[in-house]
Amino acid sequence: PTISIVSPSSGQTFTTPTITVSGTALDVGGVSKVEVKVGSGIWQVATGTTSWNKGVTLSLGPNTIYVRATDIFGNSSPETSVTVIYNPVQATISLSPSSGPAGGAIIINGSGFPPNTPVSTLKIGGINVAVFGATNPNGNLLGLYVAVPWALTVGTKTVELTVGSVTATGSFIVSVAPSFTLTPSSGPKGQPVLVTMSNMPASTVLAANTITVGGMTALHSPFVTDSSGSSFVTIVIPPLSTLGPQEVVVTVGGAVPKGMFTLTKPTISLSPASQVRGGNVVINGAGWVQGKPVSITMTGASTRTISAYPNLDGALAIDFQVPVYFPDGSYTVTAADMVG
Repeated sequence: PTISIVSPSSGQTFTTPTITVSGTALDVGGVSKVEVKVGSGIWQVATGTTSWNKGVTLSLGPNTIYVRATDIFGNSSPETSVTVIYNPVQATISLSPSSGPAGGAIIINGSGFPPNTPVSTLKIGGINVAVFGATNPNGNLLGLYVAVPWALTVGTKTVELTVGSVTATGSFIVSVAPSFTLTPSSGPKGQPVLVTMSNMPASTVLAANTITVGGMTALHSPFVTDSSGSSFVTIVIPPLSTLGPQEVVVTVGGAVPKGMFTLTKPTISLSPASQVRGGNVVINGAGWVQGKPVSITMTGASTRTISAYPNLDGALAIDFQVPVYFPDGSYTVTAADMVG
């Protein structure tokens, strides 16, 4: 029998390792089978006889592909071969600009991808980004316009773009990201806190009571960001049960910046710790909600309650006169406001 290779041609270069070898074979009595092997590999039976094809896997660099045909009597043809080259092209992407704010736009160009193939996925900083585009017949990606996720924080972020089964990576520096400050940054439950925001989505409305502290909704009025993405609103710290750092989350459009507020417990101290009937005890307090009345109660054999108002710093300072009718003994002094 005789055999010939139609495709690929000798010297052809491939960027993917799997290719299809095809050709024709002829014998007067009939062709029984066609076999193909790459280099010193194992002979493998092709699909078809007089017109045949077989998928093979190439190794990096030059690869010699051998074929042979066998007739119905077991006679084999001389081997025919072609040498091809497997030289994978590393897919690459470039970003313009390579740095900018969260919520901004970038244009991605790329090369070395499968031709005429839609973009599969795009991730920036691990966040999936909606994207629509495809490579051209040369495997190039031209002018892919995408938005930088608002949820990213400042810093260098990895960009991963996948077309088919090929992924290329790059980096983008987030120079400015949505943020806010808290004034004060610590205090008791019920404490009013000023939230000052910047670099948020511009001209965006946030409904009332959508900011959370420690996973609980904080009371506040609705607000809108200005054309530069700035705004401010006063929130009330909710009745959290756990003291210490609490995560504050402000969601405006696609921006979700986070911060920390430290929940503290108000305190009081007495001076002196003992006093005669009719004498004064100075009660000092700290960490109370400004302007909210505090009930101070001395309890023992008898009880007396007075009210005090914390100043702008949440501090208390009041003279508590021990009633002349109090019997001698130990008394407990407690303080509580309407917030609890």
